[in-house]
Amino acid sequence: MRYGWPTISTTSQKRPRAARYPLVASVVLIDLESGRKTTERICNLSLFGCLVVPGDTSAVGTRVRIQITHNGEVFDALGRVMNSRPVTGIGVAFTKVEDHQQSVLEKWLAGLRYRKATPVKV
Repeated sequence: MRYGWPTISTTSQKRPRAARYPLVASVVLIDLESGRKTTERICNLSLFGCLVVPGDTSAVGTRVRIQITHNGEVFDALGRVMNSRPVTGIGVAFTKVEDHQQSVLEKWLAGLRYRKATPVKV
């Protein structure tokens, strides 16, 4: 299992710890306190979290279960809402990822890195 927060603070501002890669995928968010379930989309993904759009403007600090579906596979983890903006969406940090789920995430990110590094022929 992996535990962690997606940002480090060097000053009063926070910045991402890992590269973010563009990825549009379906996501189910379940608020662990209220049980409320929403279906949204993510627009980027990193080793430590993702950006959910349009986002339901959940309160910062809300604990969630996040289930991302991409290429027929599901990534399932626990997370926390780190920021919430009505137009931009909500930033979710992965706080607990089981080993098998971590390997799914790393496989997706490897594919996204490869796709980003491969030049497009015109």
